[in-house]
Amino acid sequence: MYHVQTEQDVSSSNASDIPEMVVTSNVDLEAEIMSRNKSDKSDKSGYKPSYKMPYNRKKKQPPAIHFDSTGQSIAAKGFHRPQKHYDPPEDAADRINSIYKSITGLTSVSEAPLNIPEMKFRILNACFQEFQYSVPNSLLSTIHTVDDVLEFYKTPVEKRAPLDALKTMKLPENVHIQTEYHRFHPETDTMFGGISAFPKSSTIVTGLRYKKKYKGYDARTPWAKYF
Repeated sequence: MYHVQTEQDVSSSNASDIPEMVVTSNVDLEAEIMSRNKSDKSDKSGYKPSYKMPYNRKKKQPPAIHFDSTGQSIAAKGFHRPQKHYDPPEDAADRINSIYKSITGLTSVSEAPLNIPEMKFRILNACFQEFQYSVPNSLLSTIHTVDDVLEFYKTPVEKRAPLDALKTMKLPENVHIQTEYHRFHPETDTMFGGISAFPKSSTIVTGLRYKKKYKGYDARTPWAKYF
């Protein structure tokens, strides 16, 4: 922008009252800014001004989502899942081989591919009728050959929790597991007047299965209900 003072403006005012006018342009302002920036670069303090505008700065990318942790969390959940108990028979390999030969008519069974969906369905359906145990939907994508079918039907499925399985196991002499443990309750344990060794520690039963077996109680003092 240019600011030019006309003669009429000068004549209408006293010469002593008129300040000295400096006519500048955008080009002059840019040159002055560049010269100041060069002087700032030569500053010995090490300060380097940033010429990047905020909208030109790169935004931080959000962390990528991995599904491995989701699978681990699902696998770490309880053992009491709705799955059927399965004990593989000793002649599982012979029975699966005979099923494959009767459906396909082929004699070579080792590493035989199941790349035809109809043939794969017929073989798995025949295995279900033979063993009364089916391949779940989550594992259908892992069945590619007859060896995969054989590996699935030779893997036992234990429905019991590891703690319950220890009841029937032969343990060392120095190991004892108390499966039917005792929990304190002031209404039933009256030897010391219903007073526990931990008077301010409550017994909170959260599991739906054990709520019917163990009764919990609140160890708060009577005056705590007013707070």
